[in-house]
Amino acid sequence: MIGVRWVVPLLAAVVLCTADGLVIPTQGAPVIGSLEVTEAGVGSAGRPVPWANVAVFALHRQPARAIGGGVVGRDGSVLRGLPRVLDQGTLNWTSDLLGPRQQKLETVAAVILGPLTLDALPDLLAGGPGALLVNGERLAGTLTFLNGEAVGLDTGRRVAQVPRGRVTAIVLRQIEPAPQACTWLMLANGDRIPAGGDPGASPAAVIAGWNAGPGFLPLGQTVPKRMLAIDRMSSTLPIRPGTGFPTEVGGLATNTGVRLPARGEIAWAAKGYGQFLAWAAVPAGGEAVVASVVLDGTVAWEQTLQPDAAATPVSVPLHDAAEITLRAAPTADGETADRQVVWGMPTLVK
Repeated sequence: MIGVRWVVPLLAAVVLCTADGLVIPTQGAPVIGSLEVTEAGVGSAGRPVPWANVAVFALHRQPARAIGGGVVGRDGSVLRGLPRVLDQGTLNWTSDLLGPRQQKLETVAAVILGPLTLDALPDLLAGGPGALLVNGERLAGTLTFLNGEAVGLDTGRRVAQVPRGRVTAIVLRQIEPAPQACTWLMLANGDRIPAGGDPGASPAAVIAGWNAGPGFLPLGQTVPKRMLAIDRMSSTLPIRPGTGFPTEVGGLATNTGVRLPARGEIAWAAKGYGQFLAWAAVPAGGEAVVASVVLDGTVAWEQTLQPDAAATPVSVPLHDAAEITLRAAPTADGETADRQVVWGMPTLVK
């Protein structure tokens, strides 16, 4: 696992950075305002939350939205940097965060060689082994060599030698999430790393985090049961969970989420989970929208959100509901233009 270890003793609650933000713990009320990030967790001076109890959190920072080069680990980690050469099953590359590295290829999910938006990673990794070319085409095959000039792909019929400058990324395998719970961190430069592991990262670079593993279901990365949005002319509007993220939602660095147009809804199965957590906001320059959380057809949470306002934390007990639905609706005037709710880091917790 590629990761980061705090560079101060774990028993000392040393404040490493302070910024405005929001923490939603697995239990208890959200913490909003000036937050202190330490090696042990994040929260306010009066309400520290240990990392193990942090469901999601974010600071008032704008995250990077693209990566010019780097490596996606088999565990889901993302580290930007410069891949150099593949030598006898070992990838030699330089991480912006950790410096020169030699990494066994079996621990790598993808190698990024050219500019790529971070929200394109899920579709890229789901596409099977091969190369994504700069013109958008996919070339199926198994990586056999990589150097400063070319990428070698075994297509099953021959080894295709593709000029390196024509390749955006190479997919080796799908991500295999860790079976145990893990606190993941997003850094300002776009890196995504689990807490614990190799030294080198500054905790001051951390701008968001979330708990992953058994007991947590990130809805922004989960296929919904259904989704639909229509405008006043009954035309269908697109809903694509995860598209446009990472981004800033209501002043919070947000790793993933759902953009839901007015007159839209999206639903997931909720059986077996006990709580829904997220934050909600209207993008700057938009119009007021009514946001709702619906459990088995009954509204459990509803609020009118205003544009340019700070993100609103949402914590809803599920009470054994079989289905959770997020909705966005116009206000009394019925207009839908420029009206949408952005649900940041929506998560089901057992």
